[in-house]
Amino acid sequence: MSQMKTILVAVIVAALSVVLQGRWCDGCFEDERVALLQLQNSTPSSLFEESDDDDCCAWERVECNPVSGRVMQLSLNFSREGDHWQPNASLFLPFRDLTGLYLPGNNITGFVGNLSGLSRLEILDLGSNYDMNISILSSLAVLPSLRILDLAFSDLQGSADLTGLENFRKLEKLDLTYSTVNDDGFLETVGKISSLKSLVLQGCGLGGSIEGLCQLKSLQELDISSNHLYGMLPSCLANLTSLKSLDLSYNRFTGDMANSPLRSLLSIKDMLLSGNHFQIPVSLTPLFNHTNLQKLEARNNNLTVYANEEYSPYLVPKFQLQTLDLSSHSLPGQPFPKFLYHQKHLRFLDLSHGSFQGGFPSWLLENNTNLVQLILADNSLSGSFQQLPNHPHLKLSSLDISSNNLEGKLPQKLAASFPKLSYVNMSDNEFVGRIPKSFGTMKYLQTLVLSNNRLSGNIPSQFGKSFTSFVNGSLNGTAHSNNGSLILINNLDWLQLNGNLLSGRIPNSLLNCTYLTMLDLSNNNLSGPVPNWIGNQSSLRVLDLSQNSLSGFLPKGIFSPNMKELYLSRNQLEGPLNHLLPLDNVYSDWLMTIDLSHNHFTGTIPGWIQMYSQLSYLLLNNNNFQGRIPVEVCKLELLSLLDLSHNNLSGHILPCISSSSGWSRREEAMIVPPISSQQPQQPLEFTTKGLSHSYQGTILVYISGIDLSNNSFTGEIPPAFGNFTNIKVLNLSHNSLSGPIPSTFSNLKQIESLDLSYNNLNGSIPNDLVELNFLGDFSVAHNNLSGKTLGNVAQFGTFGESSYQGNDLLCGWPLPKDCPGTRVDDRKPETPSQNYEESGGDGFIDMGAFRVSFSGSYIVMLLGIVTVLLVNPHWRRAWFYCVEAAAAGCYYFVVDHLPVPMKYRVSHPRCF
Repeated sequence: MSQMKTILVAVIVAALSVVLQGRWCDGCFEDERVALLQLQNSTPSSLFEESDDDDCCAWERVECNPVSGRVMQLSLNFSREGDHWQPNASLFLPFRDLTGLYLPGNNITGFVGNLSGLSRLEILDLGSNYDMNISILSSLAVLPSLRILDLAFSDLQGSADLTGLENFRKLEKLDLTYSTVNDDGFLETVGKISSLKSLVLQGCGLGGSIEGLCQLKSLQELDISSNHLYGMLPSCLANLTSLKSLDLSYNRFTGDMANSPLRSLLSIKDMLLSGNHFQIPVSLTPLFNHTNLQKLEARNNNLTVYANEEYSPYLVPKFQLQTLDLSSHSLPGQPFPKFLYHQKHLRFLDLSHGSFQGGFPSWLLENNTNLVQLILADNSLSGSFQQLPNHPHLKLSSLDISSNNLEGKLPQKLAASFPKLSYVNMSDNEFVGRIPKSFGTMKYLQTLVLSNNRLSGNIPSQFGKSFTSFVNGSLNGTAHSNNGSLILINNLDWLQLNGNLLSGRIPNSLLNCTYLTMLDLSNNNLSGPVPNWIGNQSSLRVLDLSQNSLSGFLPKGIFSPNMKELYLSRNQLEGPLNHLLPLDNVYSDWLMTIDLSHNHFTGTIPGWIQMYSQLSYLLLNNNNFQGRIPVEVCKLELLSLLDLSHNNLSGHILPCISSSSGWSRREEAMIVPPISSQQPQQPLEFTTKGLSHSYQGTILVYISGIDLSNNSFTGEIPPAFGNFTNIKVLNLSHNSLSGPIPSTFSNLKQIESLDLSYNNLNGSIPNDLVELNFLGDFSVAHNNLSGKTLGNVAQFGTFGESSYQGNDLLCGWPLPKDCPGTRVDDRKPETPSQNYEESGGDGFIDMGAFRVSFSGSYIVMLLGIVTVLLVNPHWRRAWFYCVEAAAAGCYYFVVDHLPVPMKYRVSHPRCF
């Protein structure tokens, strides 16, 4: 027995000696420690922060097997800086027990040699390594134990022989997200990796058919979204009976779901079909047998209604959906999908833009107590919104019923019924009455949009009520500061009440909304001054108080530090602006829009305007500003719209304005938003071609203009204004400008409206203006111009007498005054309808050729008729019969309708 024990101990000692061979006494294999140091020396970055420690298993990014003590995983994520890296595969071969190698974000383009020695490697992550060659796929097929291969965001390029991919005998997951694959047969090749359970090919630029994937019968996850795949789904897709997650979204697939292989995928749990051209029935009856279906996203497809489909109360779907998105335009006037009556587990529901009609489906909330998001925007729902769930709905956080036909008063108990609401949008309905005070008591409310209704009364002072609900950056009941006192806070960050009938003053309680980024109270009947606390709202980005009855002076500090857009137009505000100079140089680095138009502001345009270097839209029109344009305006290099019209400004127009890149930037910059990031969220009113228009959003990228009309400017028009190569509108009318029209105006290649009327301009109209091909509105009326008009040339042929009238020394078309030496024929409009015979046939129609061809055709037609009548006696008799009938008809018409004397009448015998 003792001998047996001795042998057993000897075996254990021998085994331990083998296992521990080459190890340091503190537990790290010497060969692997050396290999790790060599790996670190191969890069300019420090891979292992604890490299001074002898035990490599204790180093960062290294994980060892707790039994054998050998390196099991290397996590070198985003660990290398610099240019492209092509590491030698030999650096990793000493780690013979390595099962996981993570190398994303290291600019790796490939390996020198191969990794075939890593026979136990199961996970290889090479994601976010750009400019990899697609050949790396076949080179990695030598790893016999590889189960997971991640090449997401690696932008695989080129084409290669991929026939070796079927050697991935154990590969279960392949992720090539947003890696461009240019091989036409790629899907067919990947379809031979029969062991695959997860295949992610999102955004790989794939096209054609997906039939090659039908062989992957073990596949459980398939993501081929955001590609260029098209056509009907192949019927063999029904072979993927193990599929649980399918993402086909944002391709160009077509076909009717009723005849689709999707009906056979009964194991599927998540089905994502958005952004295709599928015909999806609103009833979803083709999917009623999908017992496991929990998520269906099918927005932006073609919702249809089967004409012969009748709903039976006994036809109940076997699925219980948690997420349903059918946001698509369907046939108008459709009732709510009836299968929703049987859904009890919904969490996210989006039926927007569906043209569904009927009352608000309160039963949805009653049946689905786990509902988190309900979006019913842009439908045809009508009636009131008063019926709420009998019990508080504790999970609903987002409610959007905008753009419907709902009417009546807003529900008083909305806060009690939905205490966790954070997003509420009820805009563009027919709601009336006051805003319930309870709306201001919603503890978690962040966004409230009640725009474009008929709400009246005051803005409740409850807006801005503080709650003790913020702790350590997250909502979590009662909060305490560091010294133990309560922290009072309000989470409202987006408030839009515009387009209603609200009156009274702006409540000071909004001061407590310290996170407020958007405040839109425009187009109401609000009165009183602009609150002093506006400038203290450090988070405020957009403030729109336009189209109200606000009065008084603007408060100091109106421009909060992070403000981007300020709209105060069409009020009764007054006073100068010089006192608004930001104190202590605390001003907004983001300010992009200032609209103070249509008020009663006085004084001069302040020079501190130059501090807002990102300013792109400055509208100060229709006020009482005086003095000169400050030279500081020339420093606003991003200006796209400048409107100073209808003021009392005087002096010379600054030529330095032409240096502003907003009107002279390169052509390609016209499609790029200004440096101040995105375009204004609110509409801007600007006069174009004599009409006032509102521009909003990305359209403002293409609108640029200067309007200095209706002032008292003197002097000449700066020739430098010809540098506005991309300006669309230039209006200098109703001033006292003198001198000639600059010949440089011929450089305004993009201009669409040019108005120089009602000035004292003299000289002739530059002939080169005919090169302004986009000009749609032109006026030089009521000046002292002389010489010839531009005549009926190009687009100037569309401008009438009103464009030139009031210039006594001007002559030529379209004015009634002929220029000396002008022939009568010269005044005829040079339009396509004039006599082109006199132009030698160079016009649209050669009249000489027209006459010859018409006469020849007429003669040939007559000869043809005569010939036919001579040859065919049947047609000849029919012809004479028709002629006789026509003659008799004409005779009786004359007898019955004209007073012919009796002596010329023909009597006919009557038959009895």
